[in-house]
Amino acid sequence: MILWHELAILGMGSLIAALTWDQPNQVGTWTFAVLWAMRTSAKLNLFLGVRNLSEEFLPAHLAYLQSYFRRRPMNLLFPLSVTVPTLIAIGMVLAALEPGTTEAARVGLLLVTAMLALAIIEHWMLVLPLPTSALWRWAMRQPPAGPPPAMAPVAAIAPVMAPAMASALAPALSPARAPALEPKDPLLHAR
Repeated sequence: MILWHELAILGMGSLIAALTWDQPNQVGTWTFAVLWAMRTSAKLNLFLGVRNLSEEFLPAHLAYLQSYFRRRPMNLLFPLSVTVPTLIAIGMVLAALEPGTTEAARVGLLLVTAMLALAIIEHWMLVLPLPTSALWRWAMRQPPAGPPPAMAPVAAIAPVMAPAMASALAPALSPARAPALEPKDPLLHAR
């Protein structure tokens, strides 16, 4: 399954490159290339060993993937995984700041550089001695057991509100205000 997923990503990248070949705007291709390269780098670093694996975020049906991860302070690929992208990001910023660069090219370069910078930060989070999983623990909270709390209808809450607001809501909440539909109404018979 993972092999087909990776092949689909490569196929999509090839399609993007083919569609944008010789076109003036290459931001989409650059963005895809940055995301693909840094995603592959992160996966390789996880496989080779990093400090922060965040394996507690794996769903139960993917828990077996933990057996492929190694916990190490760092691996030999990591310095290359952050140095090369950092040099590329610096080169992209310098290219964006050149006097002959058009505004569109400048914005495109800086947007892709921002994506690359975020990916570099993500790589550093893999090895820094910080509890990075605490950043995302809020999303892992389990809802309380049992049925969801019942919601009171607006009509029951309205009298509790300020009298002026309750009197303003009363006409809108009355059942007599609902429009009656006629059986011969053309909207009922539209197809």
